[in-house]
Order: sequence, then C-alpha cells, then structure tokens
Amino acid sequence: MQEKGIRRDPSFFDRSQNDVITADEMKAVDLNCHYLGIDPSVLMENAGAAVASEILSEAASLKCGGSFSENGYDRDRIRVLLFAGRGNNGGDAFVAARHLSSVPGIDVSVIAPERPLIRTEEAGRNDDLLKFCPVSVVRCDADRETISSLLSAADIIVDGILGTGIRGKARGAEREMISLILEERRKRPDVRIISIDIPSGMPSGAGGDVCPPEGSCIISADTTVTFHKMKTFLKTPQAARYAGKVVVSGIGILPAAETFTGPGHLRLLHARRSSDHKGCSGSVLVIGGGPYTGAPFLAASAALRSGADVVRVLTPETAAGIIASFSPDLIVTALPSGKDHLCPDDVPFILPSVRSADSVIIGPGLGNHPETIEAVSGILPFCRKAVIDADALRPEIFSGISRSGETRPQMILTPHSGEFARLAAMLPAPNDTASNGTETNDTVSNNAAANDTEKIRLLAAKTGAVILKKGAVDTISDGGRIRFNSTGNPGMNVGGTGDILSGIAGALLASNDAFEAAACAAFINGSAGDLASAVKGPVFTATDVLAEIPAVFRKYFRKRREQKDSVHRAFTA
Repeated sequence: MQEKGIRRDPSFFDRSQNDVITADEMKAVDLNCHYLGIDPSVLMENAGAAVASEILSEAASLKCGGSFSENGYDRDRIRVLLFAGRGNNGGDAFVAARHLSSVPGIDVSVIAPERPLIRTEEAGRNDDLLKFCPVSVVRCDADRETISSLLSAADIIVDGILGTGIRGKARGAEREMISLILEERRKRPDVRIISIDIPSGMPSGAGGDVCPPEGSCIISADTTVTFHKMKTFLKTPQAARYAGKVVVSGIGILPAAETFTGPGHLRLLHARRSSDHKGCSGSVLVIGGGPYTGAPFLAASAALRSGADVVRVLTPETAAGIIASFSPDLIVTALPSGKDHLCPDDVPFILPSVRSADSVIIGPGLGNHPETIEAVSGILPFCRKAVIDADALRPEIFSGISRSGETRPQMILTPHSGEFARLAAMLPAPNDTASNGTETNDTVSNNAAANDTEKIRLLAAKTGAVILKKGAVDTISDGGRIRFNSTGNPGMNVGGTGDILSGIAGALLASNDAFEAAACAAFINGSAGDLASAVKGPVFTATDVLAEIPAVFRKYFRKRREQKDSVHRAFTA
C-alpha cells in the first residue's frame, strides 16, 4: 500500500467497527497483510507461538491438579500430541511443536501428512524445521497402532487438522484422524483437547452452513485458540458444543489490512465459474451523454473490462452515433425524444431497460439541464442497483426516491470533493467547537480528516447509499462500515478517471454487495492508474487507465477452482 496521501489519522486505522470477523473476511485480512509487507510465515510464527502458550498454560494446570498419578504417568513430564493437517492450521501446529520442544518437562510428538501433501510453502518450511528439534514426527501413513499408542499416552491433544476452508463434512483420512481423537475422548473423558482456530470438521460458514449437520465428525475441544478476532462461526450456539473455551490471540495483524481495501477484499467478490453462462456476471445499463460523449464511453468500457457480460448505453440521439463509433463492443441506443439531453419524455422508454438491468450507471456526461435532473429523479426509484456519478449527484434526486412506492435501490454515489460538498448540504449544520489555540498542524489535519470521514458516514446513513468519496485517499462508507483506499496517484486528476471508476463499480455492483463493490472498485481503478503511471510516466490519459484494467484483474484475481471430492483432503487415504 502506498504512503502517498495517507495522514497518520487514527480514524484510518480504527478497526473497532466490529469485534468479530467471518472466515472469509479473515482470509482477506491475511492476504492484505501479505500485500502490505508481512510475510505469511510471520503470522504463522505468531499463531503457533500463541498455541504453544495456551498448551503450556494447560500443562501447568494439569501439573497443579495432580491428575497424573492415578493414571500412572510421570508427574514431572507432560506428553503433548499435535495433529497437523496439510494447510496453514498444520503449519501453526508445526510452529507450536517447535516452541514446545525447548521447554523442559514437555515431550512433543506430531502426526503429520507426508511432506509432498503439505499445501503451503510456509507450512512446509516449519515441517522441515522439526528435523532439528527433539520432536517425534509420525507420518499419517504409519500403522494405526502407532498412532493409537501415541494417543493413549498423550496428556494434551492438539487438533490442527482442518481449518476454516472446509466445505461439507470431513472425509477420507481427515475423518479417520478426527475419529481416532474422538475415540480417545470416549475412553478418557478427562484428556485435554485444544483446537487451532476451529474444531476440525466444524463448518465455518466459508461456503457452507455454520450449523453442523447431524452425525458430523467434529472434534469436541476443551479450548479453541482462534486468532486476531472472535470468529462469527464460534459465536453460534451450535459451535459452543464443540469449541469449548475460546481464546482469542493477537498475531500481529496490521490495522490497515482491515481498514484499507486490498487484494484480499477482491477475493470476497463474486467469481466466474466454468459453468457460468452469458448473464451470470450481470448486465449493466449506462445512462449518460448528450453534452459529452467520452464519459459514457469510458464508463461502459470500464464495466466491460471489469466483468460485466452485457453493457448497454442509452444516450441522446445527438451523442449515440459518436459513442457507437468509439467501440464495437458497446450496444448504444438513441433516446426517442430527439433532444440533445436526457429529458422526462425519455423516461417511459428507459424504464423497461432499467428494470431488466442488474445495475444502472447514471450520470456520466449527462450535463446539468433542469429537464435532465427531473428525468434522473424519475428513473432512480425503478433501479434495483445504481451507481450515481457526476451530473446526477444532486440532492434533489433523493426526493423522488423517498416519494416512490418502489423498493429503495442499492446505490453507490461517487462524488469528488466539490460534488460531496453539494450533497453534504443535506446534512444538519455541525456543532463546531472552539479551538483552544494549542493544536499543532498535524492535529488540525487529523481533526479535519476525522470530521470529513464522519460527514461521509452521516451522508451514507441519510441517503441509504454507499458513499465513495474520491480523493488522495478514497473513503467508502455505508453509514456503518468505513473503508479507505490508497491506490492511485496524482496523474489520475486527469478527466475521465472518475467515469472509469463508475464503470468498474457498476460491473461489480451487478453481482455483489454495494459496499464491497464500491471499495473494490476504488482499489481496482487506483491500481490501474498506478500501472498506467508505471508505463507512461506521471502524465497519462483516462484511456491509458482503461487499458490497464485487465492487468489488474490478471494480477489480483485467481481463477476459481471447481470444487471436487479431492479438495481439502489433508492426508493420504
């Protein structure tokens, strides 16, 4: 993430908006940390150390409780058995084992998959490091008698088999390992079990139901060590049966990984599947043009480059031929009134297209004729989803929405500073507090930024829209959540880049939540501008930015793999 334009304003890094996080959001935060410069192995090291600390606390309580003599155990030594999967949960278990191996009085054993089956580089490295530690590593293809004997001797069992990526029930060798642990629990109800992040086999909501189906094979833990924040799936009544006491451990997640949009957030967006057909990624309608022809072209072209399957432009007759000549990819239709601007007479013709579109972009190049504003007010109530930009960003358009009996559309407003000031007139006057004369320049700047952020949040709450205020640091709010974006550069002050942003937002909005669509659109637009700057230098045009959108998608979006029976099999069958 670039530092340009980022003031050290505490509001930029306030992640207290939520004290819980979903499994998918946590994956996004992990990826954003990597993007910001924290290697995944650092987070794994911190997570494994947190698990080791909890194991040592459990070991201390066992020693104090004197629960070994009745089972014939040596009271001076505690045997810890860790089960490691092939993903990052397994990597956390390897790190925990390494930390424990240097603690006097702890005997450490690990059940691990064969080295080639370990999925991530950092987990594999931590598996390799155990060769240099006094740790007994038994591979999963060992005979079951060996594994059973280790289980029966263990004082503490650590479950690092499956993480939050599981879909459906555990199967194959994973299920077998979970079953062995559960069988040991039945034999010895007092054996201590600690799960890493989530009890293995329990759905996390990442593509599945958080309510475990009847007959599920799920670890029943005494303690679950989860990382960074409480997970939503661990707060459900069903989860309480399996998770036991939940310990939340910090692992050094950067606040900006949550408060600033990054590549991880892009992974939360709808992704194309090989089974998709035309229309699955949405149809976008652009209503714009008249006085200006470039703006609707840029918005429509950006929507196509951002994944929309079909993009149609409705524009006054005087602009239609010009816009159509720019690109054969666009479907351009002239409005029937024959005027050189959008007018109320065009609205009946437009409404069927509005109702059938997955999202509508309205505003680019429209001009400010009074008839145009009246027409916009008549169109918006019939949109399901809308991106409102440029000339359409006027307070009076919301009166039509509030009077309409139609369901309020999901809206994204994309004002620059001047347009935002016009919209902010809808808000009550602030209660300014007098200065005491002791503020530094940094304090004044920080206070101004915080006030601006609060205004954006209040305007979003009042309009029921997501506000994406463009600037050196973009600010996005839906009235509750707040996110920032720092991609982009001063070269993007050139005309037309805002129209491109609207097009990207419209394409993403067609199949996504408005808040995530707006935040990710800002990131993609700024990233395309950064690539344009890298190629062209500090001075470039909007079409240079448009040309770089595919490169941003290629860099940050992965092809969604088809889910097959073999996915998430942590061990050889």
